[in-house]
Amino acid sequence: MLVVFLFFVFLAFLFIGGFALKIIIDSINRKGELGVNLRPVICPRCGVKAELFRTPDLINKPTWGGGACSNCGCEMDKWGNEIAENEQIPVQIEPSKTNPYTTFDEQGKTPLERVFDEK
Repeated sequence: MLVVFLFFVFLAFLFIGGFALKIIIDSINRKGELGVNLRPVICPRCGVKAELFRTPDLINKPTWGGGACSNCGCEMDKWGNEIAENEQIPVQIEPSKTNPYTTFDEQGKTPLERVFDEK
């Protein structure tokens, strides 16, 4: 019983140690989502030093850090790298054109509207 407990404690420390190592590596390399940036960020477009406390406008910025330049509006991550516009806009899945479960006919009427029109 004690051996099983020690095995799980060892696995927990191994997992926590790996997570901490990933944070340290991302912080040293200045890239990745798990690192911690303690240095000031400079805008890649205009070279202005970004504010220390920025108001996030996208959902991923409060989670992973980053913001927009107050001078030119450039979107950047917490390391000061510019975020491309296609990365900012979430992908929207369009409905299939050949949906067999559509409820509207060619005139745009639902089955209930068709029943009322027939009577």
